[in-house]
Amino acid sequence: MAVRVSAAFYTLPLIIAAMVAAGIAAWALYYRTRGAYSFAAMMGAISWWLCAYTLELTSSQLADAVIWGKLEYLSITTLPPLWLLFALQYSGYERPLGLPARLGLTVIPTLTLLLVGTTELHHLVWTRMTLGSNGAVQMLVIDHGPWFWVHTLFSYGLILAGCSLLVRTAWRSVALYRAQAVVLMVGALTPVVGNLIYLFNLGPLQNLDLTPFLFTVTGVCLAWGIYRTQLLAVVPVARNQVIEHMGDGVIVLDTRGYVADLNPAGRRLLGVRALVGRPFGGLNGSTGPTPDFSNATQSVPTTTEATIKLDGEELTLLVRATPLRDRRDRPVGQVIVLHDITERKRYERELHEQRELQRALAERAEAGSRAKSAFIATMSHELRTPLAAIIGYSDLVASELSALGHADLVADIEQVSTAGWHLLALVDQVLSLTQIEAGQLQLNIESVTIVDLLTRAFTAAQPLALPGQNQLISAWDDHLGMIETDPARLLEILQHLLSNACKFTHGGQVVLSAHREPTGAVAPHGEQLVVQVRDTGIGIAAVQIAQIFDQFTQADSSSSRRYGGMGLGLALARGLCELIGGVISVQSTLDKGSTFTVRIPLQVAPVVTLRSDLHKV
Repeated sequence: MAVRVSAAFYTLPLIIAAMVAAGIAAWALYYRTRGAYSFAAMMGAISWWLCAYTLELTSSQLADAVIWGKLEYLSITTLPPLWLLFALQYSGYERPLGLPARLGLTVIPTLTLLLVGTTELHHLVWTRMTLGSNGAVQMLVIDHGPWFWVHTLFSYGLILAGCSLLVRTAWRSVALYRAQAVVLMVGALTPVVGNLIYLFNLGPLQNLDLTPFLFTVTGVCLAWGIYRTQLLAVVPVARNQVIEHMGDGVIVLDTRGYVADLNPAGRRLLGVRALVGRPFGGLNGSTGPTPDFSNATQSVPTTTEATIKLDGEELTLLVRATPLRDRRDRPVGQVIVLHDITERKRYERELHEQRELQRALAERAEAGSRAKSAFIATMSHELRTPLAAIIGYSDLVASELSALGHADLVADIEQVSTAGWHLLALVDQVLSLTQIEAGQLQLNIESVTIVDLLTRAFTAAQPLALPGQNQLISAWDDHLGMIETDPARLLEILQHLLSNACKFTHGGQVVLSAHREPTGAVAPHGEQLVVQVRDTGIGIAAVQIAQIFDQFTQADSSSSRRYGGMGLGLALARGLCELIGGVISVQSTLDKGSTFTVRIPLQVAPVVTLRSDLHKV
C-alpha cells in the first residue's frame, strides 16, 4: 500500500540539500587546494540536480515534468566523471589523463545527454513516460530503455573506481586522512544505495527516486569533513611529491640488505653502487662509523654521523636507520635517511672558534680593566702626595714673599698653587671613577634636609659664576622635606653640574631649581627629588648629546682647548647618580643653553650593578 504524504515532505529536503551543496561548492573554491575545483563542480552539479528534481515534482503537466527530468541529466551524466577526477587528484595522481581515458570519460556521458534529449524518437533511454500521483505530489513514472542501463553501469564503475582510490589512499595514510577518506566514501555510496532502491522499486514510496534525497546525506558528510577533519584544507601528499623531490637521501632495504627503493638524492649520494634490486654496498667513500645496514631485525632506530667523499668534496651525513615492520610486527626491512649536515658542522666549528676567541678577548679585556684600574688608583695616590707638597710649599712661599714685600712675585706663586689645586681635582675625579668601576666607593646613607643640601651647593658655586660674569639663581620651595641619601655624593653631583654650567656660560644665567615629584608614570617606584641645573650658555648639538657622559669625552673637541678640562665631570656625575639610585638626563639647544635633570628617590636603595660604559677607558 502506497504511503500518501504532502508535497512539502518531498520538496523541503530537496531545497535544503541543494543549499547545502551550493554552500559546500563555494567553500571548496575558497580553499583552492588540490582537487578543490573538481570537488566544487561536483557539488554544483548535485545542487542543480536537486533543484531540477524539485521542479519536476512540482510540475502538474507531463510535458513540464519531462523537461525537468531531462535537465536533471546535466548533473546525472557529469557527476560520476567529476567524482573520479576528484578522487584521482585527492589521491595524488598528478599525471594528466591520456586521450583514451579522456574519451572514455566524455563519450558515454555526451551520448547519454543526446539520447535523453531525443528519447521520444528512439526510446533508447526512456521507453514510456507517464505522471503518477502520491498524495499531493505528481511524479514522473519512467520505463527505462537499454541505453539507460549502459549509462548506469558506466556511472557505477566510475564511482566504485573513485572509492577504491580513496580506500587505497586511506590504507596508506595517517589517521586524519583515513577519516577524510571514510567521510568521502560514505557521502559517495549513500546516494548509490538510494539509486538501487529506486531502480528495483524496493522503497516504501513508489516511483520516488531517493537518489537526490540522499545527496542531503552526502552534503552533511562532506560539510562535517570540511569542519572537523579539514577536508580539502589538508589533503594527502603523493609519495612522488615528497620522496622524489626531498633533499635528503632515502633508501629502502629488504630483509636481505637489497635496495628496494631509492630516491634521486640517495642515488646521488650513493652512486652506481646502489641500484634497485642489488645488494646495498654501503656509503661511498665513508670514513666514519655507520649503522649495521644488514641487521633488518633491529627494533629501535639508530642515528650516527658519517663522512663521505663525493666528487672530491668531503661531506658529513647524519645517517638514520629505521626498522620497517608489518602489521604482525615482523621485520620487513629498513628505511635509511641520509641528511647532509656539512654546512651545519662547518657553522658549528666556526661558532665554536668565535666563542673561544670571544672568551679569550673577554678574559684579556677583564684583565686589562683590572690592571688599568689598579694602575690608575696607584698613580692617583702617587700623584696626590707630591701635589699636596707643591700646593703647601707654594702657599708657604707666597706668605713669606708677601711678608717681605715682594708683591710682584706673589701672583706668580699663586698661579702655581691654582694649577696644583686644578690638577689635584682632576686626580680626585680619576680616583673616584676608578673606585666606582671597581665597586669600592663606599656610600654613607643618612637622612638630611633637602634645602640645606641645595643651599650648600648654591653657595659653593657662587665663586664659579664670577669669572664668566654669570647670574646664579636659586629656585626651590623651602618645604621640600628630608631625603635619605649620601649627601657628600649628591653635593659632588651638583657641584659638577654647576661648574660645567658656569664654565660654558658667559654673561648669562645659571639656575638651580628643585621640586618633589609624586609617584606616577614618571616615578613608578616612589616619590622622587628632581633637581635641575639650567644655563643660557653655548649649548650642545643634538648629534653630540649621546656621548657627553662618556669618560674623557666632551661635546666638542675644541671645547677642551678653549675651556679646559678632561671630560671626566659629567661621567663622574652620572656614575655617582646611578650609585645612589638616581638617573641623570640632559636637554640642550645649540647656542641657547642646556638643562641637566637629576632624579633621585627620596629613599635611596644603592645601586650595585654599574653601567657597562663606565669601563670604556
